[in-house]
Amino acid sequence: MPLTLDELRADVERGEIDTVLLVMTDMQGRLQGKRLHAPFFCDEVAAHGAEGCYYLLTVDVDMQPVQGFEMASWESGYGDFVFRPDMETLRRIPWLVPGVFYTELDTVLRDEAGLPGVTRTTGTTGPWDVAGSTRIVHLTDGTTCRETVRTATAPDYFAYRLTEFSSRVISMLVREANGQWWFTDEGSGTHAKWTYTAESRNFLATPLLFPVIRIFWHRYMSSAMKNIKTRAEKEVVRASR
Repeated sequence: MPLTLDELRADVERGEIDTVLLVMTDMQGRLQGKRLHAPFFCDEVAAHGAEGCYYLLTVDVDMQPVQGFEMASWESGYGDFVFRPDMETLRRIPWLVPGVFYTELDTVLRDEAGLPGVTRTTGTTGPWDVAGSTRIVHLTDGTTCRETVRTATAPDYFAYRLTEFSSRVISMLVREANGQWWFTDEGSGTHAKWTYTAESRNFLATPLLFPVIRIFWHRYMSSAMKNIKTRAEKEVVRASR
């Protein structure tokens, strides 16, 4: 449902919203624009707008500049225009990152298929939607690993890396693991895709890892996805009230 500027300010003051996306539709039908610190949007951009580059309107599907536009080219240069926010389109966008993935990971990653769930995280070095932020993940079997944000592009992509496994067995088999999330708007809902890749320590570890990932880890991820779907649906209901 629509969100007023006053409601946005109140949510920002309570710490419930920390980012505002100021976007427009480009020539390919994609949303392009700026990711802004919410207090800055409320204090400055809401009233005065923000600068954007003509480049955003002259690229192809691969984000390569296309020549032949009167407004901008390599010869004439790429100037700026003004993003003026249309407050009638202001909406909350529920996103699992940094929300659930940041402070409530234990609610969705639980014991399954003989694999340990998450009990808590410690030592977080920064916001969980900022590349480079890292933390220690504690599991129900008493082991830990380090998780590091690789990329976070709200609201459609999140990637992270797992290293420093304290489990002797895991550390002997896995050098690092990488997870990726894609969130795609499908009109009536959001399609979420979650993938994992594991880099084995050596060629001897690969045949041992394959059945573990294929059978047990797959079941673990499927269970987690059900929990995440439930949490996401609750967030959507809460945001629509």
